[in-house]
Amino acid sequence: MVGAAVFAIALFGLGLFMLAHGIGPAAKMTDHAPDTSNPETTAQGSQPIYQSQCEFSSTAPRGAVCTFLARDPGGGASQASFQGQALEIDVPASWLRQQAGGTAPNNAAVIAALVQTPYYPAGSGAVADMTLSVDPAYGALLQAAGVDPRRLLAWLYQQVPSNRWPPWVAGA
Repeated sequence: MVGAAVFAIALFGLGLFMLAHGIGPAAKMTDHAPDTSNPETTAQGSQPIYQSQCEFSSTAPRGAVCTFLARDPGGGASQASFQGQALEIDVPASWLRQQAGGTAPNNAAVIAALVQTPYYPAGSGAVADMTLSVDPAYGALLQAAGVDPRRLLAWLYQQVPSNRWPPWVAGA
């Protein structure tokens, strides 16, 4: 009887350990950030940004919004993900009008200009619960425009306490 209780406790402890570290079957149940410093990770537990677009909107407080799409933290290629999350940044319509091709999808020049602004995601509490990274293909677009993926991520997390940043964000 004592042996069975010890075995049950050990099994329960092993299950908790596996869940906490994302090992074995528990890997699909965990949402902790992967152990990496690579901002372009698509590892399970990360939410890579794979697309962006700015557009004018009559419902946006400032008249325009820039949206970043990130896939769910299940791992694998972004295009293979059926669930994603949208992160929106309200920007003034006048700012967007000044950007060449401002409403073109994945316009890295617009993102390069955006990370220089004081605007940030509304509801930064939601960002604090995300483990945003950058999909490698999207990262290549950013790099071509002179934007380091770490710079984009640091800008997105600017209103979030640094102890809540994923390990690949500069200053985490």
